[in-house]
Amino acid sequence: MTAVAASWPLQVAVFAALRAAVQPVPVYDGVPADAAFPYVVVGDDSSVDWPVALDADGEDIDVTIHLWSRYDGHKEVKELMGKVRAALHNRALPLSAGLSLVSFRCTSERSFTEPDGKTRHGVIRFRALIASDPD
Repeated sequence: MTAVAASWPLQVAVFAALRAAVQPVPVYDGVPADAAFPYVVVGDDSSVDWPVALDADGEDIDVTIHLWSRYDGHKEVKELMGKVRAALHNRALPLSAGLSLVSFRCTSERSFTEPDGKTRHGVIRFRALIASDPD
C-alpha cells in the first residue's frame, strides 16, 4: 500500500466531483432511511498494491458508484450515469498531499430494474491508479 492511504482521499474527491455534477440530486455515503429518489451512492471500493517504481508505491483501487431512480423507465438513471461518467472518467481529481492520481477510468456500466419492478439501479465501476509521492 502507499505510504499515505489513498482510498479515503479518493472518496472525498469523487464525492465532491459527483455533488457538482449531479446537483440537485443528492450524493450519499450512507443513505438516510427517508431518502427521496433519485440519488447517487459512493459505494464500496477495493484496493491492491500497485508497484509504481523501485522508490515509489501505489494503489490500484476499484470504486463502485450506485444510482437509484423510481422514474418509469431507464431514462433518469441513464442520464445520471452519463453525468457521473463525464464527471469522473479520465479526470484529474485532486488528492491530498503525498498522492498523485495517475489514472481514473470507467471500467463498466450497468443499469437494471430491481425485483420490486419500480426501482431502477445503475452501477458504474471505475479503476484508479494512485502513486505515493517518493520521499
